[in-house]
Amino acid sequence: MESHCRNGSASESVQFDCVVPPEGGMPFSTSTHSPSQGQWKPNAGVEEIGLWTPRTIGFPVYAFVAGFVSTCISATNYGFFLGYLGVESRTSMAVGSLIGLPQVLLLPLGFLNDCFPVFGYRRKSYMAIGWTICIASLTCILIRSQPDPYYCQDSAGHYIYNAAPCNKDARNEATAYGLFLGLASLGLAMTICAGEGLVIEYSQREPELKRGATKAIMQILGNFGRLVASLFVGWCMNGKEYLGTSGWTLSFRQVVLVMTVLSLIMLPLSCFATFESCKAPKEQVCENHSAATHLKTSWRLVKSKAFMSVLFFAFLTNLFQSIYSTAGPNVQIIWAGVKNLQTQLFSVLGTALTIVGFWIVKTWFLNVSWRKLFVIGHVLCITLDFIPKMLTVFNIVRNQYFYLSEDMTVAIPFAITQMVSAFIIIEFAEKGSEGISYGLLGTFHNLSKPVGSAISQQIFGLFQPSLSDPASYVADTSAFRRTVASSFVLQLAVSLLAALLVGLIPRQKREARVRKQEWPSRVSYGLIGTVLLAFSLSYAVAAIVLALDPSTSCLKVIGGQGCE
Repeated sequence: MESHCRNGSASESVQFDCVVPPEGGMPFSTSTHSPSQGQWKPNAGVEEIGLWTPRTIGFPVYAFVAGFVSTCISATNYGFFLGYLGVESRTSMAVGSLIGLPQVLLLPLGFLNDCFPVFGYRRKSYMAIGWTICIASLTCILIRSQPDPYYCQDSAGHYIYNAAPCNKDARNEATAYGLFLGLASLGLAMTICAGEGLVIEYSQREPELKRGATKAIMQILGNFGRLVASLFVGWCMNGKEYLGTSGWTLSFRQVVLVMTVLSLIMLPLSCFATFESCKAPKEQVCENHSAATHLKTSWRLVKSKAFMSVLFFAFLTNLFQSIYSTAGPNVQIIWAGVKNLQTQLFSVLGTALTIVGFWIVKTWFLNVSWRKLFVIGHVLCITLDFIPKMLTVFNIVRNQYFYLSEDMTVAIPFAITQMVSAFIIIEFAEKGSEGISYGLLGTFHNLSKPVGSAISQQIFGLFQPSLSDPASYVADTSAFRRTVASSFVLQLAVSLLAALLVGLIPRQKREARVRKQEWPSRVSYGLIGTVLLAFSLSYAVAAIVLALDPSTSCLKVIGGQGCE
């Protein structure tokens, strides 16, 4: 990352690249550095940064641990919330949205680490703060007593869905657990936002032909962490009370303990084994950008037609992909008979293939049209997801292994579509404002998911009989099968709309630079983006709060059956 620094006087402003002296383990090589010239060298060339040195090793480890912890948080939703606490499927979706809500705060988080360095660092300090928040939130779960399961269990340990529950109060605990996990996700979001700023810095130092390779490596490591987490949750949280098949299991609190320990390990690694090139020596004074300057940068990005088109693409495509039928969880649990262990094992296989997908993109597709990559990957994803659902609904094939095969078949196309957004932000990020650039795109992309979830609850709440009632799936009538199938057809049709939006993004790196330099900026673009952001955030938060409150979750406006 380039810093604007001054050596003694405000009038002498030159650009420096901060490098580490040879005896400290130089994290990147440069032919223009001389030990006699000290740590800082003005007008240095662009050096490629390595990931596997003593001073940088904390960064790839961060990718693994962040992937592990975030996946553990989401993976426990199925067994703990749907199974143990017995919440309705639409409430489970609301909990998932609550846990994912911090992802819409990437813009203010990026603004923080761009504008307000802590101990002289704009990235690694906020990574440490994020891990601290995550640790504190998980600790609150550890000191909280876990309630008994919601449903009664038969002699074999399986839940009895068509009988009166044994612990009606269990569902009331879902909001508290969702809040603590949401706070842990907030810490992870702060860590990841700062980490992505470093990823952009590292990537922008790469030669154009291989630019994006570092990002691909970090994606691979993050997905390897997700793979290990899926194995861990699937194998160690496989008790029947968590929708598993085993008589032995770790409790939810014990799984949280493992996440807490790993987060504790990341604190010193973030501070002492993560390289960031913005820390100036004591004899030099680094000129930090003011908050006002970064606000102007944010506004300049939002009112730029080139960047705004990318923001609209990120928002709308993820919105269309986030509109899911609320029948999905019950189809998976009751009709397909999916157990927790199998869910996590197939998630592991899918993650492994996702890693293969990232490697394929890194090896062969760095310079292929982004539009082609997205369309091919997206259409394959939604088609391969639709087939096992429909065969399960009409009882042609009701087998958990067949149903879960979708995790593997969509893995490589999914990886391809994910890398498209990563490549785009590398090209559009502003020097010195990487956090804000990533935060803007990440906020628009992630905000659409809770909005999509809220819209899903409203749209699919109109279907009758209710798609969230387990009793209808136990009855399994032909008429209800057609109702569920029509909800999946609607989901497919909406998802396909995303493929029509590829004209909003450039084809490749060169066209991205041309757009950035030549396309106009207008205040109207910025106003539209700001209004969209504010409305979407308000709508999503209101829908989540109403869905999680037992007294309002029955409202028809959020997909309930009415509170009369």
